[in-house]
Amino acid sequence: MTFSIIGIDKNKKEIGMATFTKALACGTIVPETNSEIGAIATQAYPNVLYKTKGIELLKNTVQTK
Repeated sequence: MTFSIIGIDKNKKEIGMATFTKALACGTIVPETNSEIGAIATQAYPNVLYKTKGIELLKNTVQTK
């Protein structure tokens, strides 16, 4: 089981993320953040390509609002 938590300070445009699981070094695979756009955590069977695609989708969503 994997747990992730994301904290955002919109005033400072800062994002922090932490991940915990039994797998070693999951912090290099699971989280992806961008202070201008948001954060995403790929869990269970993480695919690093999902992080890039997820941030791109968030970026498109932010730009359309």
